[in-house]
Amino acid sequence: MKKVKRALAYSLAAVFCLMAFNGCSEKKDASEKLEAGSILDHKITDEPLVLTYFASMPGSYDEENNIFKAAFEHTNVMLKYAISENAGDMSQQLAVAVSSKDMADVIYQSSRSNFVSYGNQGAFIPLNDLIDKYAPNIKKYLDENEDVRKYITAGDGNIYYIPNILDGRTSSGWFIRQDWLDKLGLKAPETIDELHDVLVAFKNNDPNGNGKADEVPLFGTGTPVRFAINEFIGIFDAEMGFRYENGKAIYGPTTENFKTAIKTLAKWYQEGLIDSEIFTRQNTREYFLGNDLGGCTHNWFGSTAGYNTMYANSVPGLKFLAMAPPAGYDGIKREKNARSKSLQEGWAISATNEHPEETMKYFDYWWTEEGRRAANFGVEGKTYNMVDGKPEYTDFVLKNEELVPADAIRTTGAQTNFGYWQDWNYEAGYLNQIALDGMNLYINGGYLPEEIVMVVYTDEEEKRVSTLSAQITTCLEETVQKWILGNESVDAGFDAFVENLNKLGLEEYTAIEQAAYERYLK
Repeated sequence: MKKVKRALAYSLAAVFCLMAFNGCSEKKDASEKLEAGSILDHKITDEPLVLTYFASMPGSYDEENNIFKAAFEHTNVMLKYAISENAGDMSQQLAVAVSSKDMADVIYQSSRSNFVSYGNQGAFIPLNDLIDKYAPNIKKYLDENEDVRKYITAGDGNIYYIPNILDGRTSSGWFIRQDWLDKLGLKAPETIDELHDVLVAFKNNDPNGNGKADEVPLFGTGTPVRFAINEFIGIFDAEMGFRYENGKAIYGPTTENFKTAIKTLAKWYQEGLIDSEIFTRQNTREYFLGNDLGGCTHNWFGSTAGYNTMYANSVPGLKFLAMAPPAGYDGIKREKNARSKSLQEGWAISATNEHPEETMKYFDYWWTEEGRRAANFGVEGKTYNMVDGKPEYTDFVLKNEELVPADAIRTTGAQTNFGYWQDWNYEAGYLNQIALDGMNLYINGGYLPEEIVMVVYTDEEEKRVSTLSAQITTCLEETVQKWILGNESVDAGFDAFVENLNKLGLEEYTAIEQAAYERYLK
């Protein structure tokens, strides 16, 4: 974890006492107030208030980041990082702190189940009343987004955390070498069979023009298995997890669609159309695009489109463009990987926090117009300027020779992990036209699901699902890898695979999912 680098450049050295993991939030006397001329347009407390902060993910917080310094100027509240660089295993540190009741004031986690579990143990205080009384901006959002309120509410009816909420409708899709298609006189594939034929042409007809049969028609994202394969099987109307149809929760890998998808990919692998190291290779886009070897993949719009510029000089004529998903065997074009609101990450107020009201007001600051803008775009004058009432990025973001735009923005603390509502425009503001065209293609084409189901488990269900899903997913990934690599026939092993899943508790898992889905429908 990051260590505290140095004291802030404010006249508050006495405020920032050295703190251990425990809470010890403190107000200071008038002699230690903010410097004259400070903004304080969202002032929460007359006295400077320091809240200790535990974050279980690297990069979640650095008190040197500008947006948190600015938040202090606006609110008179500062978070003090409460973990040393030698803290060791973070989950274990948190468990020890909870059991000893020696907790920081604010706790960041990346798992809803942890918030619920520790909340039920009394480690986190319920936020329902605090939201109603002291967080008008958060309350307004939850009143207008009942699906989010339901999801973050525990089985006992309490809300124990304010989530980090993602924004936007789509984030990833299919990309293909348009320059290779043009050279071979081909068009972008419209169906699964046409995709196969294009991949064969990429393999056999030397589209990179080096006289070698070194092209890799289809490449993935590497480990783990579910990521390497899940991007591809959506066009077969298959998935690696649960699907919901006609009021039923169905485990996708047990369906005929999944069987067909894996059989097809296994066949393509044997034909040499898929990267031979698909399950182990790292930095796949850099390798296949930078060396003019890769033809097609499914990946993030924003970052993938950027490789056209990155390798413009080393790969002359490179045109790696988004294409519509090929139609499945049912004739429907679909994209399974729509952007969800996520809702797993966020921050909670510990039971040992002596200033819950002020803390909730601080949480709410990040949902005000000013706070949300800072959380998304960074610092005015450094990463953006206001133009016609909207933030537009500076050259520090758009023309930075050392940092890609997203990383440049993060240097201010924006787009890091805490409980705020993301603004999709933060990403749209720096994407190149290829990425924007790809996203609009998927949105306007109607390829995205109309609804993303977010089921909520009871506390007891959560415990069982954690155990069942881990062992079932392990079996799934090991089997899929075996099938793709040709170590076993899909037809020969499919029934035994389903039987093995049932032995591992799939029937119980499905029953839990069904109960949660029925609650969702109600």
